[in-house]
Amino acid sequence: MDCLVQHASGDHIRLLDIGRDRHAEYAKRHGLGYRATTGRKGARLHAMWDKELAILDALHERADGAIVVWLDADCLIVGDEDLRTALPDGMDVGMVRNTWGHLNAGAIWLRNSVATRALISAVYARGPMPPYGLNEDQPRLNSELRYAGLLAKTAILDSRWNDYASSASRPTPPTQVRGWHNLGWSVATKAGLMGRVADKFSTL
Repeated sequence: MDCLVQHASGDHIRLLDIGRDRHAEYAKRHGLGYRATTGRKGARLHAMWDKELAILDALHERADGAIVVWLDADCLIVGDEDLRTALPDGMDVGMVRNTWGHLNAGAIWLRNSVATRALISAVYARGPMPPYGLNEDQPRLNSELRYAGLLAKTAILDSRWNDYASSASRPTPPTQVRGWHNLGWSVATKAGLMGRVADKFSTL
């Protein structure tokens, strides 16, 4: 079964809890599995890198060809399109490009295969990438996509699948996933913003 995956530890569990029930209902409605786990998964790297371990768990539990969608804890699904439709046929990875050129790691679509499992394993194994912070996996993921030769199999998704352009913006159709990925915001700030949008989009 295809699967939606989230994970959080520490203060970020507060963010996961804001969307957990709505995401579980969404997944059930669309015939998706849903994994929302908490707590540290690995001690070697910053807690933010537990994401890769959570993704690997989901990939290893599924058959090749299954779609696994990762959403950071600071993401909310605000539309009701099937997440799987974002990843085009023939593509193994899907991400939204941010304004400075990186593919944003707050929302990741993966088609399970030897190649995608190796990609995520390599991201975790190689860890932080100077001069970026110890809590930033995005630069490493972008680098490994190039190193593994997967850019040709990576779809640049429309921003409605990971809309995080401005804290002041409110998601409107056709936005499907809203994110609050600014590393400079506190968990309390993100929780406040997420809570207001969750209340507005209480039913899908």
